Amino acid sequence: MKAVIGGLIAIFAGLLLLTSCSTISRFMREMAVDVSFERLVRHTDEYVGETVILGGYIQEIRNVPGKVRMVILQAPLGMFDQPKSKKYSEGKFYVLFEGLLDCEKYEEGQDVTIAGTVLGRRIPEFNGTTVPLVTVKALEIHRWYYFGQSEVDRCDGYDPLMEALPETHEPPPPLPPPPPDRRSPIY
Repeated sequence: MKAVIGGLIAIFAGLLLLTSCSTISRFMREMAVDVSFERLVRHTDEYVGETVILGGYIQEIRNVPGKVRMVILQAPLGMFDQPKSKKYSEGKFYVLFEGLLDCEKYEEGQDVTIAGTVLGRRIPEFNGTTVPLVTVKALEIHRWYYFGQSEVDRCDGYDPLMEALPETHEPPPPLPPPPPDRRSPIY
């Protein structure tokens, strides 16, 4: 009997874990249309103003005053909405985000999942491309990092605490000698 109850608890906990691991909020998920990236690229005008959930790998990122602009190499979403391998990519898309992101965390090659509103097709102001890309105004961005890695690991060893240390580490000055012992018979 105890084994059956223990098994049921384990199954319930597993199901709870699976349902609570969504990267995008329920609100955004309910608003999002289910469309393939290929269809979105071919019929962008039909989806202007619609909410979509896309994923991929940052190819380029720029912080400009009050905004962030990114070119993303699209990858289909897998389990928990994590982008699959780059080899499954069907193209690129352009992301505009109101606000600032830490470029140490959101760096080139970083995998992300984005929920946002389709704005149409635009030519990015950077990246040297002249091809209009599907453009999404990001409302939610999820940055992926992996079990056993900290944010510092995902930033190639960047540690903000190390910035405060000087370049050269000199040994501290020697301590002054202790005061003389006044109880000694020599004094």
